[in-house]
Amino acid sequence: MAALIVAATLLELEAALGWTGQPLPAGEGLVVRLDLPAIPGGVLATATGIGPVNAAFGLGMALARHRVRGVLNLGLAGSFDPERLPLGSLAVAASETWPEFGLYGEAGLDPRGLKLAQAQTPDGPVFGRIGLKPSAAASAMGLHLPGWPSVHGLTVAGVSGCATRTQELRARHAADVESMEGFALALGCLRAGLPFLEIRSISNFVGLRPPQGWDMPLALRALERAARTLLTPAPVSSGQEEMP
Repeated sequence: MAALIVAATLLELEAALGWTGQPLPAGEGLVVRLDLPAIPGGVLATATGIGPVNAAFGLGMALARHRVRGVLNLGLAGSFDPERLPLGSLAVAASETWPEFGLYGEAGLDPRGLKLAQAQTPDGPVFGRIGLKPSAAASAMGLHLPGWPSVHGLTVAGVSGCATRTQELRARHAADVESMEGFALALGCLRAGLPFLEIRSISNFVGLRPPQGWDMPLALRALERAARTLLTPAPVSSGQEEMP
């Protein structure tokens, strides 16, 4: 079975996979197969559209039509920590949080306030946060995962565009990066029993609007670097024989 690469937009997908020289999806929701001999079972690729609703729907459509061994999400994200995660850097999601589920009260939003979980799993109920296993997911899909920084992802439907919202989210959720699809994809894979790996390239600093604190071209080039690294066999160390 193939690994499924998911991006929110065709722009991100082209940036990540254009180097393969193979046809990519002509529109959102379409799935194409790439011939990459280094990846067992090959690779499928699709763009879902922006935001958690599109991400969940697009992933569901792809999984309904194709059997896959796991899902790799490649996309852009905002950084809450410019020093640790500067523009153009790459990060691996170790968890994903959706801060918009639960019951609003005087103290804010409580993800357990409804007494209803978003999903029941062998590890327990999922309310607002999902722990991820990036190394195991990469291994299951035959991907080469280097030592990029491990981060806590925050998935939003409305991008943070001011300092007040940015500070509130980071303080409440200890978030490192902000995106619009990660949690939805992670939850979909969890419910489908599939390995999930999320790699984010930093395109902006959370709370700022273009052009201040943004470098989209740099982040898109970093996505290509990430895809090339992940989809290329790990190099053999000097003096170490390659295993048959």
